[in-house]
Amino acid sequence: MINPKTKKGFTLIELLIGITIFVVFMGVVAQSYISIVRSFRQQNEIRKVYGEVRDFMDFLAEEARLSAVDYSCYDTGVSSCIEPDLSLNQGFTDTIVLRNKNGLEQTVISFDENVTVQKWEKQSGTWILQDGYTEAIQ
Repeated sequence: MINPKTKKGFTLIELLIGITIFVVFMGVVAQSYISIVRSFRQQNEIRKVYGEVRDFMDFLAEEARLSAVDYSCYDTGVSSCIEPDLSLNQGFTDTIVLRNKNGLEQTVISFDENVTVQKWEKQSGTWILQDGYTEAIQ
């Protein structure tokens, strides 16, 4: 017969203490992992915003390079603008009208709560808003 005092093994209390230490350790590791994942997600969102801003600034630079500001839209009484309700002749400076070098395309960029970009094309003497080119950027 085997003597119970010579048996080697863990007691119930030793197992409970070991499991408790393991659970606490896993909780710390899980919390660290969740924190790291949350941080990566926030950084990705920030990267997306910076990317969108960079794309928009590239768009503005390209438009400015290929076009010129249509100053006639800012003169009082001139009706060469694409929209009579732009109110550019009232001294507002929250809208930029860029006319392409050929004079057949205009880009209207409005800065208010959002940035609105519209591309217009002159067809048969009438300005027509191009489909897919009205965009509001928040």
